Amino acid sequence: MSKLKRNTAAKKGKRQKQGGGVSVETFPLRLKPYAEELARSIQRESARVWNAVMTVHRLFWFRYGIWINEAMVKKFLKGRFDVYSQDAQAVIETYYECWERTKKLHEEGQNGRYPWSKKRFLTSTWKVTGIFVEGNCLRLSNGWGNPPRPKGLEIKQVQLV
Repeated sequence: MSKLKRNTAAKKGKRQKQGGGVSVETFPLRLKPYAEELARSIQRESARVWNAVMTVHRLFWFRYGIWINEAMVKKFLKGRFDVYSQDAQAVIETYYECWERTKKLHEEGQNGRYPWSKKRFLTSTWKVTGIFVEGNCLRLSNGWGNPPRPKGLEIKQVQLV
């Protein structure tokens, strides 16, 4: 699908069918300047998590020859960033998925590059525990002190791209 078709599909809030009976909807956001700045700061903080994970992982791998696993990195970086904890975990999981996929490609004899570049912005992800619906508004958690989520919630994941 061309970029133009993707953009018009996204503008209409088009529903796409994914595997496993999951549907994905894309909605454009029209944010006020202060909300847009907040969204950008969240994406910058997610990028800081990515950069820290990459630095720690590469440091241990290249300097000591130790492969630190995902759980160790999560424990090491817990509470060090100003993003929702599930977002930080999602960034760490994404980094390790990229690393594992590249490692598998190398084992199969194909070319691939391990994650190497520092990010300035990164997609932020909220899992079901950080998503709240209040009337017709969607509220995304950014830390402690939020009310419990309503029953019957069908939204499983939200990404700020």
